[in-house]
Amino acid sequence: MSLYSQIKAAFDPDAIRRYLTSASPVESTVVDTVYRKAINSPLPAIGVADIHRAAKTVPLVTRGGQPINVGGPKGAAALIEPLPIKIFDDITGQDLSNLRMIAPKLASLTAWRTAKLDNFRQVIRDTTEAIAAQSLTGKISWPVARDDGAGYDTWEYDYGDTKSYAPETLWDAADIKAAAIRRTLKGMRTLVRKAGLGGKVHYWAGEDAFQAAYSVVESMTAAQALKIAFKVESKDGAIDFGGLLLEEMAETYPDPLTGEDVLKIPANAVVAWADGSGGWTRFYAALDDLDSGLQALPLFVKTVKAERTGNIELVAQSKCLPAPVPRATCWATVLGGEE
Repeated sequence: MSLYSQIKAAFDPDAIRRYLTSASPVESTVVDTVYRKAINSPLPAIGVADIHRAAKTVPLVTRGGQPINVGGPKGAAALIEPLPIKIFDDITGQDLSNLRMIAPKLASLTAWRTAKLDNFRQVIRDTTEAIAAQSLTGKISWPVARDDGAGYDTWEYDYGDTKSYAPETLWDAADIKAAAIRRTLKGMRTLVRKAGLGGKVHYWAGEDAFQAAYSVVESMTAAQALKIAFKVESKDGAIDFGGLLLEEMAETYPDPLTGEDVLKIPANAVVAWADGSGGWTRFYAALDDLDSGLQALPLFVKTVKAERTGNIELVAQSKCLPAPVPRATCWATVLGGEE
């Protein structure tokens, strides 16, 4: 078997599928916490009705009566087409010469293949994580490289407005108390639960917002703690306000064009969401490549021989769309100053 055939076999869909079943997962906070549900679509586009599926009740019908439509809108306007993450790694002639020496040793070739796949997986997950974090606002706006190489366009999608809550007392006010912080969290929970999604309500606070809440808790005396009607305690990097758990989210992702760090949650804000089973889905759409079988795959790698240069390109693709539930998401700016 030629070296090219060996490389191609090492990256065919079945080989990658076997690798992924035993490989350690690539972890990230927003995807693993919010978007735990994943669906492979047989189509290159996702139905808007599937994305915006609402928790709802319906009337009963009479025996033999007509069914009630719960399918949502139809037609071309009712579809959204995710764009792919498409990246490559160039294997030069020098690399191929080095590979020829290790190719007879299956373990060595497998280790080389694993390193390539792990790099692809990390870049794809990092990009998916960043888009997923952005989607918590109800909107996605992400750069798209032009085919002619002349700059970037922008891919945008608006899932709808999230809920908004205005605290009675800002968390950096001089007279802020733990009870006021809990009222904010409780008010956000009320708005989130109106979506009817069910499940647990989670709270993520930006770095400054969490520090403000932490300062209130740390400054409480034992006597003050006894006067409030709920228990407040810090544990495992979070603060429990009488059963409402506030967690810090100070993570960032690099802007794909500038490389500058972007906060996943603004420093002065808190976001709450319900994790019910009716939404928060990662849709994987079918890839536009015959060699992929036009299937939806979390990772597809194509081996391409460049006849002019003698190099081989490993082209990796994934087409993932994080679909949030804006009606079950609530934002609050809890500190003074600019939002």
